[in-house]
Amino acid sequence: QYSDKLNIVNNSNTLRNQNIFIEQPTISFEVPDLEHVLLNFYKIILRVPRSSVTAAVRGELGAFPLYIDTQTQLIKYWLRLHHLPNDRIVKKAYDVAVEQEQDWVVHIQDMLCRHGFQNVWPNPAVDAEHFGNVFKQRLKDTFVSGWRQNIRNYSKLQTYSK
Repeated sequence: QYSDKLNIVNNSNTLRNQNIFIEQPTISFEVPDLEHVLLNFYKIILRVPRSSVTAAVRGELGAFPLYIDTQTQLIKYWLRLHHLPNDRIVKKAYDVAVEQEQDWVVHIQDMLCRHGFQNVWPNPAVDAEHFGNVFKQRLKDTFVSGWRQNIRNYSKLQTYSK
């Protein structure tokens, strides 16, 4: 039964030396297609042309990109995995992923470092919920900073940026 469930999760399982190796599927941490649909929806709501500047549309609605919530959820999940008891199968799989430096683990480490939380990776003794909120706020602050710069760079939006 367990192997059937494993095959449902990922059809590319192979058995080697009595260890189960799961080939990692390609994981996309960004959602550009969904983001594009959402931005078009925002433009419909505001009744502006589809060629309108995205930064202005986001500013009018106070809308943040989807990656902020997605990356925050990834970090919270990583923290929950890290704090699981060592006898849990999921924890053992996580430990193997860290040992093998699998893509998703490296991506989590890179996200933390990119946003100034490199000290959390080696010692994640933080509350998942609290740190998730702090991480999310950092992502929002970084986005807003870039958004303001983007607004200043558009000559069309000179009055909007004041």
